[in-house]
Amino acid sequence: MDWTEQQDADLIRIWLGKENLKANLHLFGGRSYGAVVNHAHALKLGPRPFSDRGVKPFALDVVLAELKKSPGTIPELAERTRLTRSAVCAHVKPKWAGKKGAYHVIDWRRRKHGGSYVPVFEFGPGENAPVPAAKTNSELCRDKRNRRRMNTLANGERPRFVNPFAVAAGLMPAPVGIPGRVYQQSMSIKDE
Repeated sequence: MDWTEQQDADLIRIWLGKENLKANLHLFGGRSYGAVVNHAHALKLGPRPFSDRGVKPFALDVVLAELKKSPGTIPELAERTRLTRSAVCAHVKPKWAGKKGAYHVIDWRRRKHGGSYVPVFEFGPGENAPVPAAKTNSELCRDKRNRRRMNTLANGERPRFVNPFAVAAGLMPAPVGIPGRVYQQSMSIKDE
């Protein structure tokens, strides 16, 4: 069964508009959803500009109501609203925040275990906080050295180099010697 001009016009109108495709399948002569989508690709209509596939329509209202109470990151908003992260991410994005948006970015937080910064959103239009600069290579190396040093001290191991004035300055605890025998020798040449 061939497609009529009216069906092609309806498909173009629905595909490029904001209407739901599945709700309008009756316009296409009993064809399946997959057949209609394949015909849209054959007409080279491209991806749907206003696709609501997989996006919960009520999620935006729930997220904005939660943002009115207090600011939060996407994982925090997902936990407080009991929505999935993907549902929150579909409606809350840093590129949509700002002076003209329903929310804006007030801060950027570092993740627990490293990685990129996470935006903290607040309800209402406003100026977005700038994204912090990434750490330089020397800062990353310094942090790694400090972590290793703290881990060796926490495990009770003695570090390879100890500043003799660090104990007096209160920077570290006094080293405790290994238990065992102590041999005392005379340092005089005359004693043999």
